[in-house]
Amino acid sequence: MVVLLTGVVMTGSRGGLIATFAALITVVLFSNRGRGVLIGLGAAAAVLLAAVLVFNPAGLGERQVTQEGSSGRADVWAVGLSACPTYCLTGSGWGTFPVVYKMEQSSTPEARVLRNGVAYQPHNILMQASIEAGVLGLLLVIVALGLALADALRLPAALRPPPVAVLLGTFVSSFFLSNLEFKFFWMVLAYVVLCQNYAASDIGSVDEKNRLYATEASAAP
Repeated sequence: MVVLLTGVVMTGSRGGLIATFAALITVVLFSNRGRGVLIGLGAAAAVLLAAVLVFNPAGLGERQVTQEGSSGRADVWAVGLSACPTYCLTGSGWGTFPVVYKMEQSSTPEARVLRNGVAYQPHNILMQASIEAGVLGLLLVIVALGLALADALRLPAALRPPPVAVLLGTFVSSFFLSNLEFKFFWMVLAYVVLCQNYAASDIGSVDEKNRLYATEASAAP
């Protein structure tokens, strides 16, 4: 847990920190044993993070405490919302948000002009899907993520906490990142499928053993 938190802090991502804590809280809530240990480790990690942000050793926590505002995300989102009436019905095409941003930024007075703004991604997968893939693409993304979460929640209690936690952590990070094209996004979905397959095979093997035992018992003299 400490190694994970240290890695996220070193990236300087505030959205990553929020997603990490969302995942950790989910693990605690869905765990049916060892919850006290998890809470203790989580508290220790929170204290360590607070110390890093306060004392800033080797500049490790500088970005989290010195950078103001939303790192330009609010301005990018304002441009995206301004472009939505034009593109959210049919979409502008996959990977074209930077082009849309360039065309719409000048007509969005409430958005600041950002350095290298034309290369900015939407920093939100729902906005990305809306602008680039239209309403149909947005619905597909929402349905797919909803089905993945529902499948994770249906896993046996012993398997459930990690898949649900990584899914919710990914959902939170997706609010701040354009991570539909990131490998880790699809690896999380693949991880849920693997957990489903494992649970199904394990349950199936138990059912088969029970049937064999019942058959042997009924055939015994």
